[in-house]
Amino acid sequence: MTIDELTQSLVDTYQVQPEQLFKKHPDYVIFRHQRNRKWFALVMEVAGDKLGRPSHELKLIVNVKIDPTEIEILTQGVGFYPAYHMNKQHWVSIDLAVVESTTVLDLIAQSFSLTNV
Repeated sequence: MTIDELTQSLVDTYQVQPEQLFKKHPDYVIFRHQRNRKWFALVMEVAGDKLGRPSHELKLIVNVKIDPTEIEILTQGVGFYPAYHMNKQHWVSIDLAVVESTTVLDLIAQSFSLTNV
């Protein structure tokens, strides 16, 4: 899944617009609820070593909030990592080049629900 495909899906599904909040990283994009302003997805490119991988190769990831009981199970699978730059008890990083788009979108839907309080 590309960043353009993901962005269009989130705009269409949740009627939100991507926001670029980081001056140091203008390509990092967040998606948040309009009502409570809580983030439900953060899309960014990070070096593999920041995700615990041996490579410095850039990976396009999305961070999502999920049920804490699922994090250990997911991070044992391919393409899932403890959240980069987020609370690792509640957030997970997903490699968009590896994980099926349906799984990514399902986890974003879960994140949307969990942050809509």
